Amino acid sequence: MVVTPTEEEPSKDLPPERVFAYGTLTDPEMVVGVLNRLPTIIYPAVLEGYELALEDVGGRYNTIREREGSEVKGALLVGLSDEDIRAIDRYEGYPVLYERERVEVKTSLGSYEAYVYIARE
Repeated sequence: MVVTPTEEEPSKDLPPERVFAYGTLTDPEMVVGVLNRLPTIIYPAVLEGYELALEDVGGRYNTIREREGSEVKGALLVGLSDEDIRAIDRYEGYPVLYERERVEVKTSLGSYEAYVYIARE
């Protein structure tokens, strides 16, 4: 399923940044609260080679850890601007609580490179 502000398929002309979300940012209302707008969101998105984990990073929060043969299901936020990335950085506590890494995410529309936030150990 693709959720977009206009109910259309994602445009090829969107800004280049993407974020794989696996926690609170899979909720469109939360995304609007962080970005003050609704970007294109592709459900489901899958990150292979990782598993969901619960870590104590200033409280108990979801994170992911590498684990061969595992996968994490989430959502892909598409067409994000640099300003959007900075807003998500602040929301995720980057770089103090979470690191930001580039990963490959699979969706029904294909594979995409995206940022993902991983709790610091």
